[in-house]
Formats: sequence, C-alpha cells, structure tokens
Amino acid sequence: MVRHIGATVSQFTPSLNLDFMKGVLPVGLNFTRATQGTYFDSTGTLQTAPINTPRFDYDPVSKQLRGLLIEEQRTNFINFSNTLTSWNQTGATTTLLSGTSLGLNRYAIACGGQNWHRAEAPAFNLTSGTAYSGFILYENTGNSGRLRFVFRNQDGAIETVVNGLIGSSSVTNSNAGTITYTDVFITPTVRKFTYTYVPNYTGGFRLGIGPDSTTSNETIVVLAAQFEVGSFATSYIPTTTAAVTRSADMCFTNLGSWYNQGEGTMLIEFVRGVVPATNYQSFFALLSGSGSNIIALESGAATPSVQRLRVTASNVDQVILSAINNAVANSIYKLIGSWRVNDFAVGHTGVGVQKATSGNIPIVTSMYLGSSGGSASLNGYLRKCVYYPRRLSNSYLQALTA
Repeated sequence: MVRHIGATVSQFTPSLNLDFMKGVLPVGLNFTRATQGTYFDSTGTLQTAPINTPRFDYDPVSKQLRGLLIEEQRTNFINFSNTLTSWNQTGATTTLLSGTSLGLNRYAIACGGQNWHRAEAPAFNLTSGTAYSGFILYENTGNSGRLRFVFRNQDGAIETVVNGLIGSSSVTNSNAGTITYTDVFITPTVRKFTYTYVPNYTGGFRLGIGPDSTTSNETIVVLAAQFEVGSFATSYIPTTTAAVTRSADMCFTNLGSWYNQGEGTMLIEFVRGVVPATNYQSFFALLSGSGSNIIALESGAATPSVQRLRVTASNVDQVILSAINNAVANSIYKLIGSWRVNDFAVGHTGVGVQKATSGNIPIVTSMYLGSSGGSASLNGYLRKCVYYPRRLSNSYLQALTA
C-alpha cells in the first residue's frame, strides 16, 4: 500500500509498505521476466509461471510461503531434463513409472549387472576451470538403495564419480575434475543432490546416473537433472531437445510522491538462497540514469557475507556501512538503512546500529527490489519492504530490526 507524504506524517509512519508474504505482487510494482520460470505451489507441486509473472515460492515440505523468488539468468544444459528415456543407455534400462512426484515424471534406471551401468544425458561441451552447478532430483524408493553419479570427460574417457549408499555417498574418483555436493531430503521421499563441479579439461561431457549395483534390475528412481554455469544452483529449468535459458526476474517501480529525496529509511526483510563466494547481491536499490547515483542495501562485492548500506553520488561512494560480516544462506534477515546529508546509519537483525557522519545524498528516480537495475540478483526471497520518508532515530532503527 502506498501513502502520500504530507506535512503531518509522523516519522514513524511509512509512506510505502510492501508485503510479499501475501502471495501476490503489491499494487504499484512492475515485474518482468522474459521467459517462463518454475516454483513450488502451496501443495508442494512444481509449477510453471508464464512470462512476466512473479513466482511466490513455497517450501515443498512445510508448504510455507518463502516469499517472492528473484533469480539471475541461468541456462540448463541437460537436454531432456525430465525425459530420461531419451537419454543414452549405457548398460542400463530406463522405464517411465506411474504417477508423478513434485509434479515431475518418475523414471526407474535399472542396471544390467555392473555397477557402472547408467543412463547418460546427451553430451555438451565444458571449459576447464569453469565452475558448473546443478542438481539431481531422485527418490529413495529404488530397490538398490544406492546411487552412482558420473561426471564424464567423453573425449578423454576419464570421470569424476560420486557413489555409495543413498544418504552416505562419497567421491570415489576425481580424475575429470573436483566436485562438492550436498544430498538432502526435500520431501519425505525425494532427495536433492546439489553439486558444484569444476572440470580439469575442455571438451565433451556427459552426466550419468545409475544405481551403483552389480545385481541385474536393481534400480534408482530419478525425476530430473540440471547443469548450469555458476558456483551455485538455481531453480529448476525444464528442457526437451535443447538447452533452455530462464531470464532474470526484475521487480521495480518509478519513485512517486511517497519518496523524499532529502532523507529516508528503508527496511527490507529477505532470505538469501545462497551466499556466493564472490558475486555481490542487491536486496534493494534506488537508482538514477546509468546507476551513477545509488542508495542500496546489498552484500559486499569482494565479501558477499557482508550486508551493508552503500550510498553513491555521481559515481563517488559517499558511504559504505557494514552491518554484519557473517551472513548465511536460508536465514531470514532484516536490514535497515537510514540517510540524510552527513547522517547515515545501518541496522541489522541481532546487532547494533552502525553510523557515519559525512556524505551527500544523490537524486534517484527508480527503485529495484532484489536486484540493482536487473543485475546483482538476490537469488533468494523478498518478504517485506517498508520505506519511511524520514531519517529515523538510531534507537528506532534497532527496534525495527529486532
């Protein structure tokens, strides 16, 4: 809801109050995404949002709303990501099972008597030293009780392998590059194997999935797979005969009479789906023109675990105030910034207010939520955004983030 600024407005009265936890885009905001995107609905079923439609994503286990999902652009290079009968069969047999899970088809990959038997996705090329990430969605219902995931250099016939009992697998071969991963339940029967893989070669690649069994007809049940460029995985991107790109989400609006160019305070509540090793993330940004003027609540660029207020005028940083330096993924944070000429403060859940007493305020014209003009995406969830047309007292800033 938007309220106009007036002479009688109290410093404690917000002129902009956006609640993303109602499951609808607040009136007055614009949202764009040039492609479809997937999300989990309130029943824990994977759904597809049309072009330019926001994704209000739910936890598939708790069925609780996580907020408005904002992600950067990514491409899934795995063809037939949820049609594993179209994968190459290397000693294995893949069968479409009845029913769905998470709204996805289910496939049983059965070995033919050797533990290396597997289904392999169509090949594509990788670049040595580049970080790739993705996931494999699979069930614990296969009768082998085991898994074998193969990251294979098709040209050199070498591979990196993760195999073993479901829930206690390990890397047993890293000849084709390094891999780190997590493997957790996301529903009572579905597990998500999320990985980051850095190949040590340039050339053809195949992802292989099998039951790691020497007993014929023992199976692993698989739903879908994803393989992206980047140091972390994003939401599922379905594919068929070719790689598919999901465009970036953008939520924004032009500034109206609710905004005070001379001073203000912004409180934002959000969840970071990932805290990357290097790239910075913007939670909220006021911009003008090419971005030479900016007031932002964001992570640090070189130190993304930092969460801070940054004010830049005519490409010159006026203030960079850090609130915390140990942010983690999947936690709910409240971050608040307050500003007027020569008077700045930043507050954060669980810590005191940090202050600065020198700097100018730029003139800005637009507001982006979860990105900075379409870049530096949050890769997480917006929950609330509240703007006050005043530089609030430090004690009140701390109370708002409690």
